[in-house]
Amino acid sequence: MKFNKGAMFGLDARVALAIIGSLSVIAGASIYTAIEDSKVARISQDLKEIEKSIVAYRLDTGLELAADLDSTFIKNFYLRELVDNHQEFSNWKGPYIDIDAVSASSPCLKHSLLGNICAEFSSLDNSAQATIGLFTKGEPTKIDDANFGILLKTDLVKSDLYLALEKALDAGDINYQKGKVQASRNPATNSTVSIWYNVGNANSYIPVRP
Repeated sequence: MKFNKGAMFGLDARVALAIIGSLSVIAGASIYTAIEDSKVARISQDLKEIEKSIVAYRLDTGLELAADLDSTFIKNFYLRELVDNHQEFSNWKGPYIDIDAVSASSPCLKHSLLGNICAEFSSLDNSAQATIGLFTKGEPTKIDDANFGILLKTDLVKSDLYLALEKALDAGDINYQKGKVQASRNPATNSTVSIWYNVGNANSYIPVRP
């Protein structure tokens, strides 16, 4: 029997190349998954750290973060106060978080993966903006309603990232309108959403900016 060595070698090479190609695809997918998982882990940790820093700020100053007032609406909480003592509180012990402010005048923080992170005074049940009583500019106002709290809001991100955070922080309970992690719109029908992160009740004195 006579063997065609060239044909056999060609077949072996093609098989080897096919195996190498398959392994490359698998390795590439694994690397991509690892990168995405690391992003989710970092964002989860950073959101938790912002929440902790707000609590530390309250304990040190005895106040909630200062807020803007639009008519009787609390509009924006100044997350910048976590990194900049612009009100010159003697008992301010920050910076409370290692995330920069967007600018010297912006109330928001700047995150490398989420864009701007801002904070609003909202309903904990459906994230609607809240109105409670009549606020007076320049005076701290006491809030004692357990239905209202602070909601962190990000720039638009891919819905897949939101869903991964929802799974990580809400124990897989996917509901974009409730829970610790929420979204500005339905991720099932929108490719991008703003992530809303509930940091809990706002039951401290809120200094309304003059």
